[in-house]
Amino acid sequence: MKLLIESLANSSERPAIVVIDVEGMPHEYASINAPIHRITLTSPQDNNGMSLSLSEISPEDLQYFIPELPSKSADILDRLSSQAYASLQRQNRNITKDQLITSIQYAVQSDITIHFSQRPAILRALQSSTLALFDQVQKPIITAQNILKPGKVTVIDLSQLQHDSQQCSAALYILTMLHKHKLLCREEVGLLLFIDEVSRIFPKQVSSEPRRDYFQRVARKVSEITHRGRKKKYGIVFATQLPKDIDKGIV
Repeated sequence: MKLLIESLANSSERPAIVVIDVEGMPHEYASINAPIHRITLTSPQDNNGMSLSLSEISPEDLQYFIPELPSKSADILDRLSSQAYASLQRQNRNITKDQLITSIQYAVQSDITIHFSQRPAILRALQSSTLALFDQVQKPIITAQNILKPGKVTVIDLSQLQHDSQQCSAALYILTMLHKHKLLCREEVGLLLFIDEVSRIFPKQVSSEPRRDYFQRVARKVSEITHRGRKKKYGIVFATQLPKDIDKGIV
């Protein structure tokens, strides 16, 4: 993988290269003959590092960062989050986690089209600990603009995140954030994203039924990104020593 990264970084096309590093091994990339920009994502308990931001993803992608959300309520959340995003934009307000979630919570309680039996489940899901990774106070935000530079190699370290679910959310954030940017922008900068140890982030085998349901949703989203991204010069490389443990749905 290192040889491929180095070769691409110094090629005539000079794509932007992003590596998602699950294990936190900076020496793995230190020998690459190209400038390396390293970013560390951290949990809320850590004052260092960088934060994710809900302003950088599309409204319909919010559901993929809430593992507790029942699939039958995903369409409802898509509609409410799109309305909340649009409302905040009309008011020229910054889209932050607290503002967005508060707006969605109000809509869940007041929207008469939502069945009363679904409201408690959606409200509980909106308290997901995974959302704590977003818009952390006094931390710089990782954005597509930080990354999409010709020939720039960015290594994103996820090893400081405390749980596999946080690493999965962070990796999915990078995928969806870059996908949104590539779909909306007209720039011709190519992008190649390497996800190391992908079987740890998007596992094939999940024990509990709710988690299995969630990862099936995530697999469909990742598959959509991998197929649509090709038309926008957005390539994704899944790296693992255990190919049999990769969910075939993501490729």
